Amino acid sequence: MEDSALVRGQEITMRFGGVVALSKVSFEIRPGEIVGLIGPNGSGKTTLFNVLTGVLRPTAGRVTVLGRDVTGWRPHRIARRGVGRTFQIPAPFAKATVLENLMVAASASKAESLSRARSLLDTFDLDGLSEEWAESLDSGHLRLLELARALMRDPQVILLDEPTSGVDPALLDHLLERIHAMHAEGRAICVVAHDMRAIEDVCERVVVLDQGQVIAEGSFHEVRQNPNVVDAYLGGTARTWLTSTIGGAGG
Repeated sequence: MEDSALVRGQEITMRFGGVVALSKVSFEIRPGEIVGLIGPNGSGKTTLFNVLTGVLRPTAGRVTVLGRDVTGWRPHRIARRGVGRTFQIPAPFAKATVLENLMVAASASKAESLSRARSLLDTFDLDGLSEEWAESLDSGHLRLLELARALMRDPQVILLDEPTSGVDPALLDHLLERIHAMHAEGRAICVVAHDMRAIEDVCERVVVLDQGQVIAEGSFHEVRQNPNVVDAYLGGTARTWLTSTIGGAGG
């Protein structure tokens, strides 16, 4: 049977010595969806991203991309299968310009890549910064550069690790608009974020990790009312959602 998921992790376990970071986690990214991956600090979100994109080889379990087993593949091979990602801490080439950072991620001819890079610079309102050193950018523009760089290969699936972290409110709406636009172009997207406004704003389905295990899945409003999720965020003592921390007022 053909796998309907674009990216799938099956029964993923990841151990670091005696520490179990992920325990039999099954997770998928489906065609055309935006899925959110949330959980308290240390719950395993970035570790799962690293397994799915080849940065880490799982201790046990299987990763498939477009129906093909890619377990143990290097990140560049998985990227060529159509998976892009950003990182929790942006790490551009500091002594290269914004444009040069995009060109490093190119896979087509120089002329085609330059055309795509300039188009992305315009899309992300970075065209006026194209010749600036990447190290001179503020955190918000670094996030936009990360997004643009991840799109250079025109991936079918993109994994965004804390894309709104450290972003000035003035840029936040623009960044969320860009995520919606990427989705409108037909890409499947997975977002890791602590900013619940971002999760509520863009995600159709939300998966919650805690202590390396999936504890809930559903719409944003379903998971925010799930007692297991409340326990994970509030230590098991409160039964009232802290709206200032886990998702804003209402609902």
